[in-house]
Amino acid sequence: PYFRRFPTKFEIMSFVTPFVINLNMGIDGKTWAFDVTDYTPFLKGNKRLTVERGGQWQEDLDIRFLYIVGTPVREVLDIQQIWPVDKKSFASISANTSFEPRDVMMNPAGSYFKIRTMVTGHGQEGEFIPRDHFINLNGGVKEFNWQAWKECGYNPVYPQGGTWIYDRAGWCPGMATDLKEWDITNLVTAGQVTEIDYGINSATGTSDYIVNNQLVTYGAANFSLDASAIDIVSPSSKIEYERMGSLCQGPVVRIQNTGSTILTSLTINYWVNNAATPETYSWTGYLGFMETEDVILPVANVWDNLNPTSNVFHIEVLAPNGGADGYSYNNKVHSPFEIPPVLSNDFYVWFKTNNAGYESSYELLDDAGNVVINRSGMSNNTHYRDTVSLPNGCYTLKVYDTGHDGIDFWANSDGSGFLQFRSSINNAFVAQFEPDFGAEINYTFTVNYPLSFEDLNPITKTVVYPNPASDRVTLEMANVKDATVQFYSSTGQLLNLNSVLHDGKMTFNTASLSPGVY
Repeated sequence: PYFRRFPTKFEIMSFVTPFVINLNMGIDGKTWAFDVTDYTPFLKGNKRLTVERGGQWQEDLDIRFLYIVGTPVREVLDIQQIWPVDKKSFASISANTSFEPRDVMMNPAGSYFKIRTMVTGHGQEGEFIPRDHFINLNGGVKEFNWQAWKECGYNPVYPQGGTWIYDRAGWCPGMATDLKEWDITNLVTAGQVTEIDYGINSATGTSDYIVNNQLVTYGAANFSLDASAIDIVSPSSKIEYERMGSLCQGPVVRIQNTGSTILTSLTINYWVNNAATPETYSWTGYLGFMETEDVILPVANVWDNLNPTSNVFHIEVLAPNGGADGYSYNNKVHSPFEIPPVLSNDFYVWFKTNNAGYESSYELLDDAGNVVINRSGMSNNTHYRDTVSLPNGCYTLKVYDTGHDGIDFWANSDGSGFLQFRSSINNAFVAQFEPDFGAEINYTFTVNYPLSFEDLNPITKTVVYPNPASDRVTLEMANVKDATVQFYSSTGQLLNLNSVLHDGKMTFNTASLSPGVY
């Protein structure tokens, strides 16, 4: 067989742009970080960088490479494409016309070996039907098997236009492609040839796949006893964690064993802002070299040092296995974050179901995980109100939709619903939630803790006149530098009213409204 030869091209990241209709990513956009350490041997000298497969025609991309000075956990000796990255049909893959078994020489200097895999499915059947994929070494039993499937209803970038909530094979609009990493060190021998094969167990119809498989070779571990602070999942301002975690249940941090010795114990210090004394947690477990674990830390007094804005959460890992850490420069990590909304004590939850009320349920939990209110088995197109009077503390509202299509999605026949918090005192809006939320809402708030409602919400004098109104209504507000004004009908419908701003007063044209309460 003859093969065309091309210069080596590495796909260093795969990210699918979102449907931008009805999508507001803010003035600063959204930021994702990709660890490209494995490409170190290649990211030297002059290289050509391209954005392909349509992404170059979508949102503006600001791409930056950040280099970390210091000693790596292990040297990256080599990286190579096992096959060129390409889009091929299932028929071509199964016939080994594409991604055929290849004999690859394992680098004689290598101590560790890994395969990086990214697969996305396309075509009507390839995109929307989960398939089982595999990596096989030297024939026989398939050592690595996985299903290329991603649940898009948990996408942190929402609401989008288009069919953003539909689950897809390995990708979702506005998210990174799933990356699978297979450690093959114990299955290969340095200096010898290994046959590597990729394939799909079965598929039908129009099933096409973009496949990227890369072999990474590492040198020996640079540290015997070492632990790293990798990331902070909560509290965090990172977009990929927006739907995860709750400050009520404690911070969530990610640690890694970056030494060749098994890690069984670790001290974790954590604090907010410039706290004089950190909180301390003693972790025990079992992590092999390069293995990671997410650790939930006790809340304790960590939130006592909060500010209304510009907060930073810090962690530091120390004393792995009770000994001296081999490399101190990977021990600390910090994360900017915003405090949860601070609400007053008394309000009610107003939930209006759509045509699929059985899909929806919700629960309100306190910081100990106790259920304050919960509802399930709701009827279609029905209003439900739950009044609460909450003591000071931290709370989490969890809303679930088993159809993963929220309570208002344009591409189904489920109709529309809404979810609001309203004041029990004057019926004012306390919080309003996006109804096109996909699979769930995970909303954390506090009641006069750790900062009081009055600290964050100074008393504002608001006058609306005339009341009752006819063809116009005027709004005056005192002590306000910036505000958003929205009008709603008694059923929760958002109204679009023309307004005129003059001499600090806003006058709205209400002549088109039917008689009623607004």
